[in-house]
Amino acid sequence: MRNIRELLKKYKTPLLILGVLLLGALFLVIMELSGKVEDTPVAPVVIQEREKPTYEAKVQKTTPYDGSTEAKQGDKIKIHLEEPVKVETVEYRVTPEISLAFRTYDERNRIVTIFPDEEIWKENVPYTITITQLENAEGEDLGKPIEYTYIFKRPEKFEGGESWLNEEGAEENKDYQEDFLNSVRN
Repeated sequence: MRNIRELLKKYKTPLLILGVLLLGALFLVIMELSGKVEDTPVAPVVIQEREKPTYEAKVQKTTPYDGSTEAKQGDKIKIHLEEPVKVETVEYRVTPEISLAFRTYDERNRIVTIFPDEEIWKENVPYTITITQLENAEGEDLGKPIEYTYIFKRPEKFEGGESWLNEEGAEENKDYQEDFLNSVRN
């Protein structure tokens, strides 16, 4: 018994600390099991994104002109803009739906060329193309969408002189469509 008293006297402070810690841990376990301890709510962290600068695209001209009914099957739509753009950033929607390809062939990247990617334009169907995203050379987003309407009217006669209304013309039309798709992909 004497040894225990000496040990308690010698290690009084560390034993008191250990005892308090054990009692505290036991208290927390009991409270957790009884459901009395609630998680302390953490304030949400709000990260404010800075808005990306925008620009207003100024269309200088379009060929064929917007809404033209004189467009030919092989025509590529060209939208001439005032400033250079990054055509790889384009996002668009088109009604009725058709897959389109967008390119710039000029050195200054100011002429956006649009053409069907997988199929051809349907006759007498107005296609409304809305470019919703197109960054300029400085990386600014398009502030306001660019809208364009394209209507393909079939020519009365093909280059070979056959009318598309007869059998020879219908066969020539198939060849014409294949040639067109091959030309715009290259």
